Amino acid sequence: MRVLIAIMLFCATQVFASVDLADVEDFDADTGLYFRPISEALPKAKCFSCDARDNDAIVNLFIYDPAKKTGRNLFHKSPGTIENIIVESAYDSKEKKMLFLGEAHIKNNQNIRARKPNNQFLIESYICSEGKHCLYTIWKSGKMGGEPKVLFTFSDSDKTKNEWHFDVKNNVVRLLTKKDASYTVEEFSW
Repeated sequence: MRVLIAIMLFCATQVFASVDLADVEDFDADTGLYFRPISEALPKAKCFSCDARDNDAIVNLFIYDPAKKTGRNLFHKSPGTIENIIVESAYDSKEKKMLFLGEAHIKNNQNIRARKPNNQFLIESYICSEGKHCLYTIWKSGKMGGEPKVLFTFSDSDKTKNEWHFDVKNNVVRLLTKKDASYTVEEFSW
């Protein structure tokens, strides 16, 4: 019975831990741009041991400007599977916090001074080699255009040692790497 309860608790935390990229399919309140994830069905051979959410992978992001009636794919070539997209979209003056399209990895989002949303956004992607580890990449890109730029990468063999988040109040992306009984911290502005 204890094993069954443990399995149920584990599955429940996995469901709530996963990010629904459909939350990103929306208009950015700041710019009026429409963000639409582009998905692609994964071949069955690559999904033998995947969970259900991995059957369709987000492989790119389409950004449409209704004012100019133009659209573009964020990446010219897919960066692999996109796991998270974080777009700072508006300021909530009542709650004193920033509002986002996609909210994974958000920290320190309270008592924020009124400011305009960042004109860049963050993307987390990964590529897995058969029989090898996955490489995770954190990108930043301008909302209005430009090529995405790599902030940092790490392999999944390091994923238990690495953790990243976006600190809203300090407007910085932080990579924490476990080292012995402590952490090293790298900060990246965006």
